[in-house]
Amino acid sequence: MEIFLVIDDLVSKAQMYNIPLLPLLPEQPDQPLTIFNLQDAVQTAVNILYHLRDEEEESYQAFNYKESIEIYGISLDGEINPVNSENLPGASSWRQSFRSDFLSRLSTYVMTVCNLDGILEKTYDKLLKALREKASEELKDKSFTLSPEDMKKIGKRKEERKEEIKYYSRLRNKVFAHTSYADPLKDPENLQLTSLEFYSGASMRFASDHVYIQIKPLLSGDNEQIELSIFGDYFKMVLPHYEKWAAMFVEILEQLPSR
Repeated sequence: MEIFLVIDDLVSKAQMYNIPLLPLLPEQPDQPLTIFNLQDAVQTAVNILYHLRDEEEESYQAFNYKESIEIYGISLDGEINPVNSENLPGASSWRQSFRSDFLSRLSTYVMTVCNLDGILEKTYDKLLKALREKASEELKDKSFTLSPEDMKKIGKRKEERKEEIKYYSRLRNKVFAHTSYADPLKDPENLQLTSLEFYSGASMRFASDHVYIQIKPLLSGDNEQIELSIFGDYFKMVLPHYEKWAAMFVEILEQLPSR
């Protein structure tokens, strides 16, 4: 089941059982946030990811990608073939325009994946807390219990969700929210320089029909060189990831029958 449909069900049952996730109505004129904003936030994030995936496909067509990298002699690591010196100005301009277009999309994609996960995790935790504490009169007569073993399983699943997007989180924290180079905290200098290199577009790899990102071991955080691609990862990683989040919510919500 798609995650936004599960959140729709969550909002419905939050109203039904008065579950204190967010207010059902604005509590103060200057603080109008309600549970419907949560619903809209999840839907918006899902739509952004879907839009970016479609935009990626359209970009290859708009930039005439396959023909351009052949005409300009652009290698896998983005270097322009010096033999094509007469095409150098056009090749440089094309490469810079495509790079900017791709990285603007990738940065939004990475940030949206991480933001959506943060929203889901906090909502999931608040839902569990409300049900365990029977936090409303409507929940008092509902039998909802979680054994220590159940809580261990939940903790394991949450860690699995974090593991699935760990490279997105790493890119967010070290490149796109702010580069390690600009805000190093305690990062070593070689990581700071690697983050700046990535932000420059040097990690883009120009395959024959698409572009992917190659994350160096230092930046990946686990000594492995990782490849990411919006085009491939949307169906291979992102959709299955949120299907697993949806299943986690469904498992809890099924214990609250609709009236």
